[in-house]
Amino acid sequence: MRRTLLVWVILASLSVLPAARADSPPEHALTFGSLGSGPGELNLPTDVAIANDGSMYVVDGDNHRIQKFDAEGNFLFMWGSNGTATGQFRYPTGICLDSLGRVYVGDTDNNRIQRFDPNGVFQLTFGTFGNGNGQLQAPTGVAVDRAGNIFVADYHGQRVEKFSSTGGYLAKWGSYGTNNGQFHEPYGLSVDTAGFVYVADKNNDRVQKFTNNGGFVALWGGNGTGDGKFDEPQSAQVDRFGHVYVSDKFNHRIQKFDWSGNYLAQWGSLGTDDGQFNAPEGLRVDGTGTVIVVADWINHRMQKFIYGVTGVPGGSSKPAALALHAPWPNPARDAVTLRFTTAGASLARITLVDVAGRVHARREIDPAGARSAAVTFDTHGLPPGLYFATVEQDGARAGARVAIAH
Repeated sequence: MRRTLLVWVILASLSVLPAARADSPPEHALTFGSLGSGPGELNLPTDVAIANDGSMYVVDGDNHRIQKFDAEGNFLFMWGSNGTATGQFRYPTGICLDSLGRVYVGDTDNNRIQRFDPNGVFQLTFGTFGNGNGQLQAPTGVAVDRAGNIFVADYHGQRVEKFSSTGGYLAKWGSYGTNNGQFHEPYGLSVDTAGFVYVADKNNDRVQKFTNNGGFVALWGGNGTGDGKFDEPQSAQVDRFGHVYVSDKFNHRIQKFDWSGNYLAQWGSLGTDDGQFNAPEGLRVDGTGTVIVVADWINHRMQKFIYGVTGVPGGSSKPAALALHAPWPNPARDAVTLRFTTAGASLARITLVDVAGRVHARREIDPAGARSAAVTFDTHGLPPGLYFATVEQDGARAGARVAIAH
């Protein structure tokens, strides 16, 4: 059924609700997985990668395999077993995808990286045990930049190594220590759109930022429980806006920073409820910057979160005027109206997505300088459930949850 869209601009001056903070935490959307060795079951999951269609590749560490799930957490297929042959693993840790959807796995106890096609068919392996150029000692995190270069956190080698897209050695940096550019067991890492590399320096309780070839740029953290402090950070993942998300393992939380390390937000605590964690390890942000999936290690499960509000790159606060007010009605049956306070005269994009991150309706409107605007989506044909509405304008975003019930 084709859904219709009604749009109007409200020109009158309206009383408004306070704008949501730019550092608001995301909404819990989905939990999947439980302890076991069967399809869809997990034993100490360590990392996750998100494909363009929202499907997820999960490193099932102590089951020595990779499992793929759809965007709603339903099991699709798996590959791998305990061993040393190609396509087998021994306690794999990290995972990432390149622009072609190829899957790279940090095969930790086999001291190598393996590459597979999106269906899990083996393609390439590189790395042998040792401390020479191109050798590895328990590789954990792996990341690929826009040029196809591969970055590996060499955990016991106390360094980061850079390889070509075919696994040829290019560069390395780091050594054991606490000075700038040194490491004490680097674990997870990521690369932003400008090529900067972010490394979770686990046992130094900090995150370090480098240029694409290893030049030291910045660091932040330190041991503790306060804002911006860590207790064994496992993963440092950067989104398209430049926000850096860190899994703060033994503080049982996720922390969010701007690209310079300024603290923005956190969520999570020790427990088994939705939104709680027990030693979170890897995490990943999808290409839209709105969906975050976390490997909840000791809880043997994955949790997905969807952002209602994010700031702009660098952590600057979004314009105070931009706010998405309470959807009406909520729960919605046949239609929902989304009213927002504008941040200026530029085009605004309004989007309605489900918990899997799939877009069900989208519209761009020109507020024409009006103080506020509203959009009504026809929801008659949508399945009942929880949805997320967002408005984007001038690089800022605000959002709210929408329940649909028929």
